[in-house]
Amino acid sequence: MIAGKETSLYRAEVLRRCAEAKTVMMAENMELISPEETRRMLYELRLHKIELEMQNKEMIDIQARYLTLYDQAPVGYFTLSEQGLFLETNLAASAILGSNHGTLIKQPISRFIFKEDQDTYYLHHKHLFETHSSLWQDSAQINSGRTGKPRACELRMVKNDGTPFWAHLVSTAMQDTDAAPVSFNVISDITSRRLAEVEIQDAREYAENIVETVREPLLVLNPDLKILTANHSFCDTFKVTPEETVGNFIFDLGNRQWDIPGLRVLLEEILPN
Repeated sequence: MIAGKETSLYRAEVLRRCAEAKTVMMAENMELISPEETRRMLYELRLHKIELEMQNKEMIDIQARYLTLYDQAPVGYFTLSEQGLFLETNLAASAILGSNHGTLIKQPISRFIFKEDQDTYYLHHKHLFETHSSLWQDSAQINSGRTGKPRACELRMVKNDGTPFWAHLVSTAMQDTDAAPVSFNVISDITSRRLAEVEIQDAREYAENIVETVREPLLVLNPDLKILTANHSFCDTFKVTPEETVGNFIFDLGNRQWDIPGLRVLLEEILPN
């Protein structure tokens, strides 16, 4: 960042010296300029000044429009420094983290990472900048706005009040206007999805436990006639292992002794319904 600022200051100084030199030259030649030429030059200067003011207003309007879009977006956006400090956040990101808009600036994101998932985020952040460090290692290739490939992770975070939640982060390494490495992040609260996944897994395990308690041989098939579960009784009775059954077509078991035309017709007609 320091190198970028020094470059900007150097360019500004060069431009200022060029302008001063031209001003001196104009002042020395003022006596040679006719009144008509002077009026024409004043007119052009006023016209140029108005054009610059209009362009400046247009740029301010465009900037305000984009800032509004950024702040009002339904998805959480925030920018982090290479040290993991918040540089910018929008309203959605502030709401997800349970903080007032603007109070996150200069706060470390590690404060909002679940204790047991600190290593997960550390590796995510570290790998993000290591992978794309070539974007700014060569000072001759420095170009603000250059970005790397997005990198995603899921981890547990905590809101400002300590409430835990599951988050999905998509981070992209880039350079800011001072050529400093930063990351642009998209955050989503996926707590509901993760809880649903846990409930589905619990239901699956519960169903599998019920299947295991059945004394008779029992298979659970999916609509494609692939075996989802085979209980111990089935494996013991037909001398097979779970590895030989689960995931295979029922007609491919053993030496294909289950490939009976009548059974095939029955299963293909009944199971999908």
